[in-house]
Amino acid sequence: DESRQSRRAESSWISGILLRFQSHINLVFVLTLASAMLALAPPMFVRAILDLVLPSGDIVMGSFIMIGVLIAIVTDGLLRNLKSKVLAFVGGRFEYILGNTLFKRIISLPATYTDGATVSNQVGRFKNLESLRDFFLGPAALLAFELPST
Repeated sequence: DESRQSRRAESSWISGILLRFQSHINLVFVLTLASAMLALAPPMFVRAILDLVLPSGDIVMGSFIMIGVLIAIVTDGLLRNLKSKVLAFVGGRFEYILGNTLFKRIISLPATYTDGATVSNQVGRFKNLESLRDFFLGPAALLAFELPST
């Protein structure tokens, strides 16, 4: 019963931290979906060239289609750059807030919790929370955002 309460308390303060970044996380999802849609521009360009421009021989239409696909490629690059900046911001802030919150929680623990535990157990608890930090800062976060759009 006590371990269930501690897990519930741990998940509530971690979810509280995540809720602070909900708008940023939603923005990253929107940027990912927009980038996935813009990534379809080059194949559609090839199809339009083969279906419309080559049979009719209309060079003007081909140049307009090429300008449109170049705009889509540049916009896709800008959106990907913005997404990486937002993810870096969220990762940095999350690491800072998580470190401060952990320090405050450890300082506020009663002495009975830390006296009975060995140093290796306490270090092991920190290592478990480092894996959470690595998720938000590492390639797993990028994969989690890219997966729905593929």
